[in-house]
Amino acid sequence: MKNSTIAQEEGRLRNDSVFLLAKMKPIAKRAFRNAETTSKEEIPMKKTVALILTLAMVFAMALSTGAVAEGEKIKLTFSHWGSTADAAVYQARAELFEAQHENIEVEIVYIPEDYVTKITTAMASDTAPDVMVIAEEANAFAYRGQLLPMNDYLEAAGVNLEERVGAAAAGAYTYDGNVYGLADRAGCSVCYYNKDLFDAAGIAYPNADWTRDDFLAAAKAIATDADVNDKVWGYVQEDWFPYWMSWVYGGNGCVVDAEGNIAVDSAENVASLTFMRDLVSVHGVTPSRAQMASIGTGATASSLFASGKAAMYCTGAWGIASFKDVENLNWDMAPLWDKATPAFGSAICINAKTAHPDEAFELANFMNSEEAQALIAENCEDVPSNLKVLNSDAFLKATWANRELNMGVFGESVAMTFAPPTLPEWNSWTGIWGELLDPIYDGEGDPAEILKEMQSQMQQVRDDL
Repeated sequence: MKNSTIAQEEGRLRNDSVFLLAKMKPIAKRAFRNAETTSKEEIPMKKTVALILTLAMVFAMALSTGAVAEGEKIKLTFSHWGSTADAAVYQARAELFEAQHENIEVEIVYIPEDYVTKITTAMASDTAPDVMVIAEEANAFAYRGQLLPMNDYLEAAGVNLEERVGAAAAGAYTYDGNVYGLADRAGCSVCYYNKDLFDAAGIAYPNADWTRDDFLAAAKAIATDADVNDKVWGYVQEDWFPYWMSWVYGGNGCVVDAEGNIAVDSAENVASLTFMRDLVSVHGVTPSRAQMASIGTGATASSLFASGKAAMYCTGAWGIASFKDVENLNWDMAPLWDKATPAFGSAICINAKTAHPDEAFELANFMNSEEAQALIAENCEDVPSNLKVLNSDAFLKATWANRELNMGVFGESVAMTFAPPTLPEWNSWTGIWGELLDPIYDGEGDPAEILKEMQSQMQQVRDDL
């Protein structure tokens, strides 16, 4: 493990060397020109000065390019967030890389809390890791020039990113035509459903042919009229962007259109958010946030599904680990009825100021390879972004699955994914969405007025960028 103080000092030396190099170049040129004077007595001294300056330049160039002594390993830092289980898988993947790259040592920097804030601070102070796992914020960092574009590296390596991870996952970390992240842990929402509740209501299980109307009919048939603490809900959801965006894009709307214009206040979006709101206030099949808080000591969408109190719940692959060992919970997964789910997850990105860009790309590219991605599948960590691994037996017939599950739903859902608007405005926009959409999750508010205000505030953020 590299001592952080030493790492910071090395970074300072590299920055100082760039300044030194810039200053030395014109001085060295003048020294060489002056060495051609007619005074024979002055020639030896001036040539000596020129030689010294040349050596200083070579030294500065060595530092600025992160050169290492012969036989010394190149050291890369790699950061991520997540659980301790995630940390173990990242460590195993890094060790697999090291075994195949004996000249490179990878130091894992595990940041379990406040990850984005800490990485943002490190970026600003030029102390960020060489390679970083970043999610929807990637393009905001790219806009500020803090990430390394990988187009040339990918072309040289013969990597077709869309073939490797799919168009949506590739596009999610592409900004202004440049690739700034290689999708790592892929994400899409799928419908987790309680088979026993469907059986009791005499309703067929969700499937790829379902429509929004089929979903609502099933939710209404299964939901009960009992007290909130005893009620069985047809559908539960969370106040996170994939939920409302799935309704919006599934209803033929969008947040930002194909030309890059903010288009959130469309008639299609008004209809979709009205449908979403009415699940709570009109149909009574989905609990409001206040109702969930009043159940027991406070319930979540996940806990209601796990306790058999909800027929349907949409989330990512991490739900498998949450539910697979719950006793008496008979469940499976199906595609979303609206045929639209955002491509969420994370990507491997490279610090624009890394001293070792070539080696950093080797690490990022390896993490996206079949070999490294197989460890994600084998350890039930998440959905691998690599499509070959996603459709392999390592994932579809995973040994950790203690029941027969429709693991193919994730591969099937790839065709339904859309790239969310992960633009430089993303961080500011998410705050706007969170505040303005609160009433919708509680079955309240006028969707048309909410979206009109959202359009205005989002445009203001863009104008102020």
